[in-house]
Amino acid sequence: MSALPKVRIVPGRLLEPYFEPYAKEQQLEVPDASELPGIIESFRNEWRVFEEKILSGMCSATGLAFAQSEIDVYIVRNLRGGMSDPMIISAKPSPGRFVDLLTHELIHRISSRNSEGILPFSIID
Repeated sequence: MSALPKVRIVPGRLLEPYFEPYAKEQQLEVPDASELPGIIESFRNEWRVFEEKILSGMCSATGLAFAQSEIDVYIVRNLRGGMSDPMIISAKPSPGRFVDLLTHELIHRISSRNSEGILPFSIID
């Protein structure tokens, strides 16, 4: 099996201005910027517990292997939920819910790129 990608969970400060209209329209409570480092650290800690099992299970279940060696996951304060490409996830969920959202978005990424014929992955031998 190919090596699993490293998931890098990082602040998405430069993306946040794009979500301001959405946050205003949805009347979202946005965490303070000073809370973001702690939120990201809690997400990283929770993801580490499940990362290998989730990624290897995803590859095994789909028959695909990620060709990407790293996947950046941008955390923004003014979004609900997430999106898969670019990988952007809200700073609002609990760490356990974050793992669920990240897994969901990773499934979208691997399956949508497979169906479109775009190659961020390779077939497992």
